[in-house]
Amino acid sequence: RNVMVGEDGIEEGVMKEVKALEGRVVEILRRMGEVVVYGEQNTTPTQLFDYFCEKNMLALLVDVFLGHGEGAGCARSIKVKVQTLQTVGILVGNVKEETSLYYLLSNNYVNEIVGLDINGFAVWALDEIMPTYISFLKTLALRLSTSPHLFQFFVDELSGHTFPLFTAAVNAASSEYAKTDAFVRVTALNVVVNVCKIEHDAIRRVIGESVKEQRSLLRTLTTRLVSQIHRMNNLTAGDQTDTARHSLIQDEIGELQDQLYFINDLLQCGVRPLNVRLCEWLLRRVVFTPLLEGLRGGAERIESTNKEVVDRLAMDTTPPPP
Repeated sequence: RNVMVGEDGIEEGVMKEVKALEGRVVEILRRMGEVVVYGEQNTTPTQLFDYFCEKNMLALLVDVFLGHGEGAGCARSIKVKVQTLQTVGILVGNVKEETSLYYLLSNNYVNEIVGLDINGFAVWALDEIMPTYISFLKTLALRLSTSPHLFQFFVDELSGHTFPLFTAAVNAASSEYAKTDAFVRVTALNVVVNVCKIEHDAIRRVIGESVKEQRSLLRTLTTRLVSQIHRMNNLTAGDQTDTARHSLIQDEIGELQDQLYFINDLLQCGVRPLNVRLCEWLLRRVVFTPLLEGLRGGAERIESTNKEVVDRLAMDTTPPPP
């Protein structure tokens, strides 16, 4: 057989075959999700979905995504991972019968996917998988918010009654990747708020006890606020403000307002242990430390920025529920 060899030493003919196989696997996974959901929604009895369950296909999808067992080979492809995640998301987000949802959420399969270690991926791979992963977390949060009684399936019994969805959303919002990707950061924070809003005693108790996740979230929020204060200080330095700098200042104020709206939403959720820590972190890291720097040394521009931040903090937050 005549085979061309590229500069990297990999046979180009073999690579073409691998790419073609990858494309077929991705297409099969895509069609699987669509067909199974259609069968579940439009046939009685749901023979197609029952067959999906009988053959334990969800476990296979999880193995493909995580690279375990029979799915280890396919998991080398980031495109296959992404499509597998999309397929599971389509199933969880669109099945009609509650018994179908029970099956999908049982056996800890979904929690295994949620617990993905995003730090184990290169940046180029995260560019591919993070938007789909964050959308998957959003789908789960919406399902849980409409059916809080399903919370038992969102608790990871094997790792000490933790709440993987809440942990994953906090980790995503606090990740290095989220610092440069607004979609990932905003969507992950919205998942946190949507979960905290759910009026369910067990959910609120677990969130209130998730001290490690709370600290990670609050560190991220306050660090971003403090960074903005310093940027605004730098932008307001000097006696004159040109048009370009004025535009940057307005952008910073707009972003600051968005962050304060989020903090307000978080306070309004009424998870008391989280609210207490949030107020403590805001006072210690945003008010008492950087905002009062202007009182030491009489720096007028810092004092002006501090007043702007304090004013907006007062305007954009409302007292949390008792």
